[in-house]
Amino acid sequence: MAKSFRAASQNNQKNSPNRAKPWFIPRRSVRGRLTMLNLALLTLLFIVLCLAQYFLLANFLKNSLITSLQTEAKPVIEQRIGMAGMMGGPPFGGGREQGSQRVLSDLNGKTTLAVIVDPTGRVIKPTSAAETSSGASATVIQVTQSLVTPQAVEQEVNLDQLTPALNQLASPPGDLLQRALKGESGLSYTTSLSGWDDAVVVLIPFTVPNSPRPPDRNNNQGQNQNQDQQATNRIAVLVFAGSNAANENALADLLLINVVAFGVLLLVIGLVSPLVAGSSLRPLRRMIRTTKEIAGGDLSHRVQIESDRDEIGQLAVSFNRMVDQLEHQFKMQRQLVADASHELRTPLTAIKGSLEVMLLGGTASNPEAADRLLKTMHKESVRLTQLVNDLLTLSKLDQGESILLQPVNLLNLAQEVKASIELFIEQGEKPVSLALEGFPASYENPAWVMGSPERLKQVLYNLLDNAVKFSPPCSTVTLELKAPAPLPARFQGGKNQPDFSSNQQFYSLAVHDQGPGIPPQDLPHIFDRFYRGDVSRSRRNGGSGLGLAIVQALLAAQGGYVEVESYPGQGTVFYIYLPAVTEILPAAALPEKSLSQPVGSQPVG
Repeated sequence: MAKSFRAASQNNQKNSPNRAKPWFIPRRSVRGRLTMLNLALLTLLFIVLCLAQYFLLANFLKNSLITSLQTEAKPVIEQRIGMAGMMGGPPFGGGREQGSQRVLSDLNGKTTLAVIVDPTGRVIKPTSAAETSSGASATVIQVTQSLVTPQAVEQEVNLDQLTPALNQLASPPGDLLQRALKGESGLSYTTSLSGWDDAVVVLIPFTVPNSPRPPDRNNNQGQNQNQDQQATNRIAVLVFAGSNAANENALADLLLINVVAFGVLLLVIGLVSPLVAGSSLRPLRRMIRTTKEIAGGDLSHRVQIESDRDEIGQLAVSFNRMVDQLEHQFKMQRQLVADASHELRTPLTAIKGSLEVMLLGGTASNPEAADRLLKTMHKESVRLTQLVNDLLTLSKLDQGESILLQPVNLLNLAQEVKASIELFIEQGEKPVSLALEGFPASYENPAWVMGSPERLKQVLYNLLDNAVKFSPPCSTVTLELKAPAPLPARFQGGKNQPDFSSNQQFYSLAVHDQGPGIPPQDLPHIFDRFYRGDVSRSRRNGGSGLGLAIVQALLAAQGGYVEVESYPGQGTVFYIYLPAVTEILPAAALPEKSLSQPVGSQPVG
């Protein structure tokens, strides 16, 4: 058996589809795959976190720069434009734009640029003091940011180099400028200014005072007052840009730090992960060694279990249980083959011996001896046929042969089996009586169960035949029917649990005998194949050791159960449980001698 198991495992290895992999499929161990998976997940997580960090910080720096520009511009506008209004001079027009130029002078610098768009849409760019006084073109202006920083810092700004940037700044995209001229605040955008840095631009609308009109010589003072009232709250826009270079440098530094940190982290994970994975997979390596030893035919090996709290420990427990079952099945198979060979050899030996005697002429002058030998050969051939049939029945049941189930009348079934057993008793030398108890007296209240008529007849015949064989002379064997009841709790949840409702009822049939009983040490094994408690007595009674195994297998195939209760010197009781059904057809319509009635019935409950 070990050799056949080893040969089967070798064939499985040769025919395994995973034996040779294509060249393009990487061959890595579980530890290597776990390490690669950890690195891949870490890389993905780190990239997601870095991107989130980068965009959140970029957005924060942008909003901080916008707030800084607004905070820087508002006091300058309030002081310079308001001062121009109080001095009685217009901030725009008339060639006197001291207020607006002072705003631009204060706000323009190396990191900021600004232009003003007056209420009429005219763009005012920064000019030098010389250009303001003489109209000459100037290329350099002095910018004093005394209102922005605590210390006054004078910076020189080259206007010729900033002209493309100022022109671009004077033309915001879309309708931002028109919206700002209407008084909408909080407008900003990001752009790249020609000849300058990438910038964040804010549009800050502000109200400019209107210069008072001179007295009207034509006495139109009321009309002028109305025009002044309409022109007072005019809105101009400061287009103020701040360099984004510092923010970009900060983001670049952050990216560099993240890349270096990621490299160090990958190195650490790459070194530590194989060690952790190897430690975790150590039980699997032991399991691999054990499976190789088992595949070699040695089923005595088991996987050592350090702890069953994790998945690998649970796998080891399940694997050991599987090997236990395999070892038990192989032992049972070897025992079955040995027992079957022994049981077949006994009748074959008797037949062979009888034939040899007859062939040698030992019965030529003794007809009675010849007749005795022929009867012996016939008896052994019958026994041999029964043994082969029993083995075929068990083989079919082991292969899951389906049995057609239908309602069966227990009264008819019991009466037919009783008649067969009584005929057997009459032909024998042991007077034993057979009684039925608990069965309905007539067909008006029939007892129906779900099963196969022929198979149930075989079950009852085996049990009653055993009871008669092991009962003393002049004793009584009783077949008792009990009213339907729920299945005992010890059977619920079994593998042959029928697919009925949870409140399914079961009829119980009990076979009582008055024999010597079964020793306690034999009770757990009486349903094993070829098991005999008393071998000599079983052989005298013609038993093969398969009858009770067939009974259990037949009942399991029909959703039924069997159990035994026995005490030495007090007899034995076999209980079988069968699913009960109710019949719907009237009693008059039922055949009086029909074992089954497949129409007009349904499960109880």
